[in-house]
Amino acid sequence: MTFQSEVPLYPRTPAEIAAECAADALQAPSLSYAQVTAATEQQIAIYQKLAQREPNPATRLLYYHSAHGALSLWGRLVHRGPQTAADSERLQALIDALAP
Repeated sequence: MTFQSEVPLYPRTPAEIAAECAADALQAPSLSYAQVTAATEQQIAIYQKLAQREPNPATRLLYYHSAHGALSLWGRLVHRGPQTAADSERLQALIDALAP
């Protein structure tokens, strides 16, 4: 039986990390601000629909927190630029409608 040779993962130099990131960026699909925002809004709307149909208050709270998680991820992905203020307020209003 043969084993693959060990590949040292750490320590890596900043140049090696930058090269890996550049290679990943070429392979990974890119999403626009509008696409990320629309996907977030769709996910929050799904949580709204699920919460509206849910009789269990604990599960409704779970959907509320999940919607907040979607908003938090959106904020990290779009890096909170100047365009995000109005969208952030709009998405937060959608979540507030779920408040238990």
